Amino acid sequence: MAKKQPPLPTAKNDALLQGLFPRITIFPGEDEVSFEGLRQAFKLDLSPGSPYELALVENLVTLEWEAIRHRNIRDQLVLTKFSDLAVGVIRHQKICTVPKEHVDEDAFIMATP
Repeated sequence: MAKKQPPLPTAKNDALLQGLFPRITIFPGEDEVSFEGLRQAFKLDLSPGSPYELALVENLVTLEWEAIRHRNIRDQLVLTKFSDLAVGVIRHQKICTVPKEHVDEDAFIMATP
């Protein structure tokens, strides 16, 4: 007797299973369309065929999104720290005698590569 295979996921079943997984919070400044694109790319590439495989895909998507988020936060922190240090050096060496309140730090951050 042949082993019975589980039914392949359908759009209806997929929608029901999606409700079982907690939704990741999209923070201000993040792009929900990019998150959904990442999710769809993983699902298309990995083609989950069971609820367990779908759970694995959802976990991978969440982990990848969080890695992207942490890299972006790290990069912003490094740029902010670099900007603060550069402004401090400029003031300390009296290259610029402009008081801090007159320094456009946002423009400085935008000008740094």
